[in-house]
Amino acid sequence: MEKRSQVAQMAIDILNGNPDTYDLNTAEDKLRKLVLNEMGGTWDYYTFQDNKYKVFAILSEILTETTSRVLREVFEPFCEFRDFELGDTVEFTVEDDRLFEVSVVATDNNNLLRQKLMNRRVPMTASELGVKIYAPFTAWLAGRIDLEKLVDRVQKSTQQDMVRRIGNAFVSAYGQCHANLVESGTVTRDALSLLCAKVEGLGLGEPVIYGTKTALAKIPALEGFVLDGEDLRNNGYLKMFEGMKCVELKNTFNKETGKFGLGDDEHLYVVPSGMTKPIMVGFEGKAFILEDKSGERNDREIEYLFTRRVHIGVVKAVNFGRYDIA
Repeated sequence: MEKRSQVAQMAIDILNGNPDTYDLNTAEDKLRKLVLNEMGGTWDYYTFQDNKYKVFAILSEILTETTSRVLREVFEPFCEFRDFELGDTVEFTVEDDRLFEVSVVATDNNNLLRQKLMNRRVPMTASELGVKIYAPFTAWLAGRIDLEKLVDRVQKSTQQDMVRRIGNAFVSAYGQCHANLVESGTVTRDALSLLCAKVEGLGLGEPVIYGTKTALAKIPALEGFVLDGEDLRNNGYLKMFEGMKCVELKNTFNKETGKFGLGDDEHLYVVPSGMTKPIMVGFEGKAFILEDKSGERNDREIEYLFTRRVHIGVVKAVNFGRYDIA
């Protein structure tokens, strides 16, 4: 990891709420002074114009670090992440999850069809994700832009968009399932247990159950079992079902269409644990910040564009189970 500037490091510590490094009650003031030093000691229109790209560089460091960290924390249970340089081609390669065919042959006979150990390349879709923000010019001059709130808002906006994109990619990849690996109706312990047994019987490892929070909440708990009760109280769904992990897929809701991105409670996906994580995410280069100069504004508001290039791909298990909840 390349060395961060003093200003960026301090800002990241503030955003992380690191009390061991700074007194957070005065950290914002200290941070403003450091930024002011980068501006030549004066904060007015002309010095800002002369030094604004220094500020953009600092913000780029901060947003590159913080957006990556937050997305990893949210999606780590079912996403694999990779960082690479701008312009590089990201390629995720995973092992083929099909087993070799085993044949019966005559004694002392080596006449078998050879089977190659194959890998699969994960197709990735690249997107330039952007957020455009603006603020009153006088607020910049007065140094009244709250950096923590600004970065936090960008983080949440990026996170929400990533939830939607990952959800769409997952649903698209896992839309088709072998008929013998599908259960439907109200979720019962017996039916879900049978489906998991079928997936485990494929020989690719113990199953992992993926679903939205409302879908996972449909899995019935064992009456009187303390750990099940704690899971329901603390998370709203079981974290373990008969020894198998239950992993929440984050969801989004579109108020205009009235629909959830992954469906509110429609499906449970039973995927062998021998598979890698189902979602691959690559961050290409650093965050990019640009002043919008498309036109002069009469109100003196200033606009800035934040973008980050992200690649998303889905690793679809060759064999998996799906519970279609009625």
